[in-house]
Amino acid sequence: MERGSYLDNKGNISFPEERNEKDMIKSNWDFDGYTPIPTKEEKPLKPSSIYALNKREQEENCLCIGKTYNIPTLAFRMFNVYGPYQALSNPYTGVVAIFSSRILSNKPPVIYEDGLQMRDFVYVEDVAKAYIDGLETDFEGQHILNLGSGEQINIYNIAEELSKILKFDGKPEVSNKFRSGDIRNCFGDITKIKEVIGWEPKHSMNEGMKKITKLAY
Repeated sequence: MERGSYLDNKGNISFPEERNEKDMIKSNWDFDGYTPIPTKEEKPLKPSSIYALNKREQEENCLCIGKTYNIPTLAFRMFNVYGPYQALSNPYTGVVAIFSSRILSNKPPVIYEDGLQMRDFVYVEDVAKAYIDGLETDFEGQHILNLGSGEQINIYNIAEELSKILKFDGKPEVSNKFRSGDIRNCFGDITKIKEVIGWEPKHSMNEGMKKITKLAY
């Protein structure tokens, strides 16, 4: 996952490097003097994993072919997609499924760091609609488009909301542990996708979580 965008203490847009592991051992989770802001498509890419590097290469390949042969092209940058029927046993299905699995086993969700790290979660039906809109919309050129909810929510609030929806009385467990390479904050600016294909999400995070727990669990 790419690191998010920030304003420094002078009000300038900035893209801090990865956090220092020595600071994280001391539970210093945030970048001092920086305020997270929605990330635009123009943010310079600095992949910090093979996964992110592969995504960047695929994006550039599609845009290059589109420009070379004058093919209208969209490259969606999806944020955290969630929805019904995610495999609860698969650790790569995302935090919503992982938290739900713990709660349904009558165990508290376990949260890394302090739980205040910010993310953007987009419901799978909204993602599917974006692909349909992209196919059915006449546009010119090649575009990179953020595909997210436009909302920002911290991980602790996700655990709290799921606990309420699934009627779990316990509180989330904040571990104050961390995983090397995890980013602190990343949420998208979705202005451009609205302008290019007229898409916007229909589900709030709360609506989406209620829907997946009703349909899948």
